[in-house]
Amino acid sequence: MTIHVLVNRDPAAPFSDSWERVGTLETSEPKINQQAGRKLQQLSAGGGVRIEFYLSGDADNGWVHDEPAHARFGIAFDLFGDGTRVLVAEHGGHVAPLTSRPSEPHPGLLKRPVMLGVKVSGKLRRVAGE
Repeated sequence: MTIHVLVNRDPAAPFSDSWERVGTLETSEPKINQQAGRKLQQLSAGGGVRIEFYLSGDADNGWVHDEPAHARFGIAFDLFGDGTRVLVAEHGGHVAPLTSRPSEPHPGLLKRPVMLGVKVSGKLRRVAGE
């Protein structure tokens, strides 16, 4: 399953169309991404969560290359990629090293994604598909 990830440089900004899609959370692997995907799918509106995952960042996206480690940013998860179920982290997320290694992209891929370790904790609120 592919979960689309959107960000805003301001972690307190309300969710809107101005948020930028920066990549995906691919739940096929590594294991840390599988666990994060399951937690997001099972989460009820307003529930608390602590997840770590590797963002498969779009190699052409400026945010992916510019975001400094440990700086907070607004983060949202579009679970189906169509805007019908979007979860926004109330406290944002930050780029940080994770305990496991990211999976290697397939060598046949023309553009390799930029793998960023992301940590999110706190409540998520549902902003679409309610």
